[in-house]
Amino acid sequence: FLEFSLILEGKGVEIINGKRQELMPGVCSFILPYQIHEIHAEPNHPIKLYNCAFNMDLMFKPFLRDSGFTDLLLGGSTQFEKPSSIHLDIVQRNNFISILD
Repeated sequence: FLEFSLILEGKGVEIINGKRQELMPGVCSFILPYQIHEIHAEPNHPIKLYNCAFNMDLMFKPFLRDSGFTDLLLGGSTQFEKPSSIHLDIVQRNNFISILD
């Protein structure tokens, strides 16, 4: 499956294929099925997050395939590695949270 997460509260580290990403409110991760990952919260800063899992078949639905979304995630040049996570600013984060709520 594909996995999406958005950190709401807390601090920690996510390790994706051996690469460390600091976790804090506003960090979004998108994990592909073959990516190995783990999350470690700081002891006094428990992590609260949205976590959504999607069946891999979703990637091959015509509306996503035809939009180029599947190629963006799975295809493209091997010259550039796509980041597994991004940090949203406060406005982007609040907009995204309202959509997920």
